[in-house]
Amino acid sequence: MGNSGQLGDNTIVSKSSPVQTVAFGTNWKQVSCGDAQTAATKTDGTLWTWGTGTSGQLGDNTIVSKSSPVQTVTSGYSWRQAVAGFTVTMAIQNEADVDLIDQTLPSGATGQTGATGQTGTAGSASGALTIYQLGDYLSTSTRLWAFGVGTSGQLGDNTIVTKSSPVQTTAFGTNWKQISNSMSNATTTCIKTDGTLWSWGLGTTGQLGDNTILSKSSPVQTVAGGTNWIQCASGFTHTAAVKSDGTLWTWGANATYGQLGDNTVAPKSSPVQTVAFGTNWKSVSSGSYHCAATKTDGTLWNWGRNTSGQLGDNTIISRSSPVQTAAFGSNWVQISCGYYYTTAIKNDGTLWTWGINTSGQLGENTASPRSSPIQTVAFGTNWRQVSAGNSMTACIKTDGTLWTWGQGTNGTLGDNTAVSKSSPVQTVTFDTTWKQVSAGNGHMIGTKTDGSMWSWGLGTSGQLGDNTIVTKSSPVQTVTFGYEWKQAYAGNTTTYAIQTEADINLLDQLSSSGGITITDDTSTNATRYLTFTSATSGSISTENVSSTKLTFNPSTGDLTVGGNVTANSDLNLKEDIVTIPDALQKVRDMRGVSFSWKENGRKSIGVVAQEVEKVLPELVTETDGVKSVAYGNIIGLLIEAIKEQDKRIDDLERRL
Repeated sequence: MGNSGQLGDNTIVSKSSPVQTVAFGTNWKQVSCGDAQTAATKTDGTLWTWGTGTSGQLGDNTIVSKSSPVQTVTSGYSWRQAVAGFTVTMAIQNEADVDLIDQTLPSGATGQTGATGQTGTAGSASGALTIYQLGDYLSTSTRLWAFGVGTSGQLGDNTIVTKSSPVQTTAFGTNWKQISNSMSNATTTCIKTDGTLWSWGLGTTGQLGDNTILSKSSPVQTVAGGTNWIQCASGFTHTAAVKSDGTLWTWGANATYGQLGDNTVAPKSSPVQTVAFGTNWKSVSSGSYHCAATKTDGTLWNWGRNTSGQLGDNTIISRSSPVQTAAFGSNWVQISCGYYYTTAIKNDGTLWTWGINTSGQLGENTASPRSSPIQTVAFGTNWRQVSAGNSMTACIKTDGTLWTWGQGTNGTLGDNTAVSKSSPVQTVTFDTTWKQVSAGNGHMIGTKTDGSMWSWGLGTSGQLGDNTIVTKSSPVQTVTFGYEWKQAYAGNTTTYAIQTEADINLLDQLSSSGGITITDDTSTNATRYLTFTSATSGSISTENVSSTKLTFNPSTGDLTVGGNVTANSDLNLKEDIVTIPDALQKVRDMRGVSFSWKENGRKSIGVVAQEVEKVLPELVTETDGVKSVAYGNIIGLLIEAIKEQDKRIDDLERRL
């Protein structure tokens, strides 16, 4: 549908195949579609909206609909997350864009100015440089913005007045982390970086969790309090959230279906634990009246409404306490709840669906509902990311191909037809560069590895972002303007966004005048400030008042941390996974050596890169003629070598 300009192609004509927005471009990063408007971020951090704007949900200080992308009046470079509800928009913004281009300045000179106007100054005799209000790399300074309909207080600005330009919540702060908008589009739940949980807007069923059934126009904390909330998911009139201790909590409406999972059908206005209790809950997803959640042991649990078999327990009986799917298993890694159905991916790359199937959205070549998980007829073990919409499903494989199925009457499947499909089909673009996809009510949005954003399906409200209101049945690129918005989510007629205001780039090197210290600053809203100090004793350290968390000594090259050093190792980021063969022999082919560094004579132990390269070349990199070894990755080799050694010992013991 494109009758409100929601396709962004500068028309109000619906399209049955995907079209690009008039901005085109290849730097779109993330997009979210609502009922009649669209919001998207670019890799440069800018935020863009188009479609229906009669409630001010486009955030451009007007109540006029737009058929091509426009920036919000706050502009800016570093919006971090946007979420659109029914008629309101929320956004989180980081604190500052600061680039350290070269080196420290002479005493009294003016420093590099950041994108948001913060300026570094050098005022000491040693030429020290201090830059305030950092974000992203050195701190997590984020602001939350909202715009659009505010009649239920969902803007969080202590009013019930609709706004056509972004306003901050009355809680202010620079540490908003994650946001979730309810399916009723009138309640908002958000988590801060300090782990506190806040909610506002419609509260008539207790969904704010503050022990009342009153709506709130400014953020309030749940009565459970705490500083260890890590993820929240809002349903139609209920909320679920997980804490860092692995406990799962729910609150809000519960009548008839038991979607709170506490073995009752009574609504709750304050958080309660599911009757399953436990301290190993990992993630949760909320549908309209049901929930699905995974545990750290990989098991998948469901509860709430089950009239279409969406709980996957081989019945159509609603459950007021968590039950496992009939498929059981301990290898579920991703879940996505649709309107009355559920989709999930296992760590072996298989894709499973269950629930309502009137449009073939389960992808198993029928229109029959399923009350237990089944695989799509495409089968395969390389499914990577799935998104369940209202009545259609989209999924990307590890080879970068995009597959869709379900309702296709408005070209929503992107296969150049308006025909529904009950088994997966590829979009007409084919190609292998799809990165992320999102299925909405009547259209889909996807991004590619080159940063471009593509849309197709119903475009009559401009939701395709191609500057038209024409529906498209094959993918088209959205328009491209401005700077990068890091994340956007569009609801029906509301947008929420999180804006990051700080990217710190150390492009060259430290000057001869010293190291860098990053410490707390209580005089501004910044979490950290940056200072250049003396060369001989200087170091890079992040300090939390009196405790040092990270220290780098530029004269020795030593890096010291007060916590754990971690690396990305998620299954969803990997493909072609195989067990290391002949690990024990590979270990035998390498040497552990002691040595002295030529530069300073310091003694150390380790390996020789050239020798490792002959055995495991994937662990060795070369920069400017110097070879380096990924020491941490050797642990995988050692694990398999020990297992091989143990097996040999066991075999010998049996023979004896």
